[in-house]
Amino acid sequence: MDYKDLVVTASALLGGVLGSTVGGILGLGAGIVVGAGVSAVWAYETDRRNAQET
Repeated sequence: MDYKDLVVTASALLGGVLGSTVGGILGLGAGIVVGAGVSAVWAYETDRRNAQET
C-alpha cells in the first residue's frame, strides 16, 4: 500500500460527502464511485508512466 491508495480512499470519501449534500443517498453512492474512479485512473496512469521510465 502506498500513498496513492490513501489518495483513492480520501477522494472516494470526499466525493461521497459532496455527492450526499447534493443528491442524498443516491448522490453518496455516485460520489463514492466517481471519486474513487477518477483517482484510481490517476494512480494507474502514474504507475504506468513510472514503469515506462525505468
